[in-house]
Amino acid sequence: MVQTIQSLCIQLKRRRCVETIRMTVCFPLTGTHIWLGKKKRSFGSGLWNGFGGRQKLGETIRETAKRESHEEAGIMLIRMKRVAVIRFVFRQTRIACEVHYHLSTQWRGVPVETEEMFPAIFEIDDIPYGTMWPADKLYLPVVLSGGLWVGTCIYSDPVKRRLIRLDLSETKRLPY
Repeated sequence: MVQTIQSLCIQLKRRRCVETIRMTVCFPLTGTHIWLGKKKRSFGSGLWNGFGGRQKLGETIRETAKRESHEEAGIMLIRMKRVAVIRFVFRQTRIACEVHYHLSTQWRGVPVETEEMFPAIFEIDDIPYGTMWPADKLYLPVVLSGGLWVGTCIYSDPVKRRLIRLDLSETKRLPY
């Protein structure tokens, strides 16, 4: 049974529990450029982001990153590095997303428009933070600067996207 985020939110509010969804986001990099995709539908619609999505049963996070990058941008990741794990909590919906971030410096193909995303390349110094999730302008420059990072980000809800808090710290090893 396929559930929308909204119907899942309603069910979770009634149960007063938190559902954690494991996801990936991959940022393909070329020199001083970064590929982003503008989400065309569903969760985060209209916002620029990396390529990624929900982990399927039986998949590793690495497999999820490869599959989602292919589905959303038509590229096959060859070289990628997991650089951060950030837990996003949406207070009003009681949903949490555990997002595993990857940087990729080698892939096959050129990002193409798909049903889910419209890709574009940006200078790293000119990332369109004004049309991204509010926390992106805080964590993405840190993640792109190197190192391994873990954190927690709290939003009011996935619709209003009001950022409440972001805690980010460098680590020697990522969980899992």
